[in-house]
Amino acid sequence: MPVANGSESPAIPLTVGANTITLVVTAQDGKTTKTYTVVVTRAPSSNASLANLTISSGTLTPVFAGTTASYTASVSNVTTSVTITPTTGDATATVTVNGTTVASGAASAAIPLTAGSNTITTLVTAQDGVTTLTYTVTITRAPSTIATLANLAISSGTLAPVFATATLSYTASVPYASSSVTVTPTTSDPTATVTVNGTAVTPGSASGAIALNVGSNTITTIVTAQDGITTQTYTIKITRGVASTNALLASISLSPVSTLVGSTGPGYLNFTAAAANSETSVQVIPTAKDATATITVNGTAVISGTASQLIALNIGPNTITTILTAQDGVTTKTVIITVNRAAPKPANSIYDPISVTEPADKVTLEDGITVHQAVSPNGDGINDYLTIDGITSFPNNSLMIVDRNGAMVYQTKGYDNSSKLFDGHSNINGKMQLPGTYFYSLDYTAANGEAKHKTGYIILKY
Repeated sequence: MPVANGSESPAIPLTVGANTITLVVTAQDGKTTKTYTVVVTRAPSSNASLANLTISSGTLTPVFAGTTASYTASVSNVTTSVTITPTTGDATATVTVNGTTVASGAASAAIPLTAGSNTITTLVTAQDGVTTLTYTVTITRAPSTIATLANLAISSGTLAPVFATATLSYTASVPYASSSVTVTPTTSDPTATVTVNGTAVTPGSASGAIALNVGSNTITTIVTAQDGITTQTYTIKITRGVASTNALLASISLSPVSTLVGSTGPGYLNFTAAAANSETSVQVIPTAKDATATITVNGTAVISGTASQLIALNIGPNTITTILTAQDGVTTKTVIITVNRAAPKPANSIYDPISVTEPADKVTLEDGITVHQAVSPNGDGINDYLTIDGITSFPNNSLMIVDRNGAMVYQTKGYDNSSKLFDGHSNINGKMQLPGTYFYSLDYTAANGEAKHKTGYIILKY
């Protein structure tokens, strides 16, 4: 650009750093020239201040000034994030908000806020890359005041009315069998805390088991908001029913024996049944009137309506005891069934007489005990009563004699062939028994303490 001698050139813009200016002088002849070079170095800006700083929610305190570096602001709990808009005092300066670059005059990305104090740092770096200035804004977000439940559930029973956040009182009923219950509270605000009967529970999780007494039980759930002040109380009144006292039978039967003959006894029921000799075992099928009752047969638990364990049958009478216990654990009912299993037909029967004077008509058991099978109470001094050799060595014995139909005709303890003996008379009804085959059941304790049970038959003739 031509410049008149002695005049000032137009303004030449300078960039930061070295700027070369060339001056060419041309002589009058228009051909001769001389070139002069000037290098001008412009220093970079050191301005690292902000011209303005704003936040999307809340008000800065104090009012913004470029020379003030620290500010505070408060927002409500519903404000979960803010943006920061910094404007640099020098367009060549750069700026970051919480470490993220932001264009001057533009809003930062949303910055999440937790309840309480949140510090946001804005760093301005001057063009020189050395000079910096830091502005801090401390924003206090108010804690939540929400102290309600979004749901409330119990492990047993049904809440009445149906749960609603604004409803604070509920009732429920559970059966006696429900001895405890758990409560699962879910808070509307995840920052709230909750206790059930004074014990902290994680929202959305079940409480520990809460024991229930028979009758009314009150369970209290307290929700505390994040602010630690606001609370809400929910109550559940749970009524636990009383235990059933029903220990009655709906039915009882035997398998494979089909017929029971029953008679009422003092405080229980007595039944009898006859089993063929071929039936070596039997099962009891008891059904309780109340499903909450429990049943045992000869001491072994049985599910109502199902068959018991197999019960071995000895020849002669067999006692089976069924006990029903009501839900209360106290009320019981005992049912006794006497199953009389027939003996096998003997080689010598009333249809094939034996000699009652023949000493070979006897059977040796063990432990030195011999049962004389022939009984002839005719006064001739021979086999006038049932003789059991060696029985006096076992005074703690028990003897039972039944007829072919399984009816008991004689029963005693301590049979001794003298003061206690069977001579054809029943000690049940006092009557002289008819001739025929009878079956005995002998129990005693051996010398080694082992309980022994022996069965067999005898022939009664006159």
